[in-house]
Amino acid sequence: MRSLGAVGVRALAVAFTVAVLGACQSDDGGQSAEFIGPNAGELTVGYQKGCDTNNETAHQGDELALGAEGFTPGTPVSLEWNVDSRGLDGSWDGVDASDEGSLLATVELPRGLIDPGDRVKIWAEGSSAEGILALSKVVPIGC
Repeated sequence: MRSLGAVGVRALAVAFTVAVLGACQSDDGGQSAEFIGPNAGELTVGYQKGCDTNNETAHQGDELALGAEGFTPGTPVSLEWNVDSRGLDGSWDGVDASDEGSLLATVELPRGLIDPGDRVKIWAEGSSAEGILALSKVVPIGC
């Protein structure tokens, strides 16, 4: 009789655990936090194209025109770059998003650090209504 009681207690404990877990996973049981960010969008990067008109590359020292939308109006946007293949990275002075939440900035590719053949990833990061807005675009470097 004693072992039957222990089995009953275990069965009750298992049933209770299943019921609690089921309630936590159902729509009406418990509350859950929604994960917000990072948010994705498009970063546009304009630059003078390559050594000739057929080349889609930028050069050391070229000015890049950066554009994006979706930032919280008036908030800071950080601007960074990196070349993963060589472990290089850097940043430019950040800017504030416009009153409409747009990013418009001009930056200069570093001279003497990047080489032809590098692929420079440009980053713009700031806040948006949905959370963090992190945008990037790769710019190939030519002759």
